Amino acid sequence: TGDRRNLEKYDDDDQKSQEAARTQTALLNAGLGGIALFAAATTGSPASKISKGICGGLLMYAARKIYKNEDASKGYKTAGAVAGVLTVVLGRQYYRTRVYMPTGVSATWAIIAAFYNFVDMLVVEGDEKP
Repeated sequence: TGDRRNLEKYDDDDQKSQEAARTQTALLNAGLGGIALFAAATTGSPASKISKGICGGLLMYAARKIYKNEDASKGYKTAGAVAGVLTVVLGRQYYRTRVYMPTGVSATWAIIAAFYNFVDMLVVEGDEKP
């Protein structure tokens, strides 16, 4: 019976750490999505505003999916793809202008978000396989 309690405790700890990782990734995506939505509302041409709004909306959607654990794998894939696109676009803009604030900060945050989402996606898919 002692081994059984240890296994249950291990399962509880594992579940708590997975929930904490999901929350962390969801907050990262929501933060990046919020920045994109704020930028869409305040600056740029109409086409730029539309693209920023779409990226921000998709990141917020993915953050909700991940946080609520409603098909989290789909949320990780969506957020990872959007963050990857933002990394390329913002990275090119930073390289061209060499202005770290706000483009470089957003590019750095996008790189981190893409990494977290792709790693978490692999972990979730690995857990789903028998």
